[in-house]
Amino acid sequence: MKKLLIIIPMLFFFTIPTKAQPRENGPHPNFEKLKLELNLSEEQAEKFEVLFKQKMKEMDGMREFFREDRSAARDKMIEINDKYHKLFAEILDEEQLAAFEKLTEEKREEMIDRMKERRKR
Repeated sequence: MKKLLIIIPMLFFFTIPTKAQPRENGPHPNFEKLKLELNLSEEQAEKFEVLFKQKMKEMDGMREFFREDRSAARDKMIEINDKYHKLFAEILDEEQLAAFEKLTEEKREEMIDRMKERRKR
């Protein structure tokens, strides 16, 4: 009887459907949130969003390539980042660019931390 009292709650716990929570900082950041954090004007937001979406498409295209040749993919990703950084710098003022760089660095650090955690498993 005591075993049943332990087993039944465990079965209930493990069979409850769980819903994965969406990652706030997923592969594609929320553009509206980014727009607010950088305090973009409407004109800046329109130009920035077009470039940002182009960059995300290029980066998504690198996934298959990354599986085949990590070194070359890493070099290509750096090239893409540099290209878009220059284009973003033409749209953003100095303060906004500094904020964007800070957000980008934070995102990069989070990704590195996630990768380290995966390797530990």
